[in-house]
Amino acid sequence: MIRKSTTHEVCIDPESGIVVKRFRSWSRSEPVREWTALTLLAESAPGLAPSPVHADLGGHPPTLTMSAWSDASLDADEFLSLFDLTHAEAARVHDYRRLAALFWLIMLRLGGTSSTRNPPGTLERQADRLLELLG
Repeated sequence: MIRKSTTHEVCIDPESGIVVKRFRSWSRSEPVREWTALTLLAESAPGLAPSPVHADLGGHPPTLTMSAWSDASLDADEFLSLFDLTHAEAARVHDYRRLAALFWLIMLRLGGTSSTRNPPGTLERQADRLLELLG
């Protein structure tokens, strides 16, 4: 399955779950920044993001290979419980999560800029996530 955007192309192998991301633009070091973030997250917070597999940062185009993470089971509430937030901070984080969920629902809507770049069912999962956050 190949999905294209203005900045990159993503090829997902549905059997292995491996994702290859080919950058169309890299003048701002996007591949290096993403690879660095994936590597750091894999070391310090395994399971929070896709696992880095391989990078060809000098290629034309640069490519990153990582683990099709979309079905990861991150428990955001459990993750947030690891931080010592004040009541006010926790309330702000909850509001930000609602806002972010709404933003992504809008981006994923049919005809939206991200509607064709995600696996089937992503829109419905995002709608469920927003409804859960709205309580």
